[in-house]
Amino acid sequence: MILNAGEQACDGVREQEGELGIQVECEQLTACGTATEEQQISDSVMDRESCHVHIYYCILPLEQFRRQLEEVAGLYFIKLTAVMAMIEGNAASVCGLGIIVETNTDSTTPHTAIFDSSHFVPHSIVYYKRIWSAIMQD
Repeated sequence: MILNAGEQACDGVREQEGELGIQVECEQLTACGTATEEQQISDSVMDRESCHVHIYYCILPLEQFRRQLEEVAGLYFIKLTAVMAMIEGNAASVCGLGIIVETNTDSTTPHTAIFDSSHFVPHSIVYYKRIWSAIMQD
């Protein structure tokens, strides 16, 4: 999610309601720190962003999320231990159990999918270990 100038990290919880249909209070988030990203736009322009990373524990069944159809095509449960094994190079892929949203409707279909590292945001292993550590401590 992207914050506008002057907004605080906690202002981003509005995206959860807009895209997933769940209400999240800032106090329910566990901060994991800030990740810095750089992208070379051109020879003379470097885009530098600081991303505030938070965890939100949610036990809702996937069917109870009210997805914004333009933003969310499906939702999956994936075991974190399997994700870390893949990130660390000990597994080629992970299995996700979830639902997909039918095109032009709000109906869902159960779905199983195999994901490899190309399906995840390309962060360093240090980033993923920081997230893992925060999850395990909370």
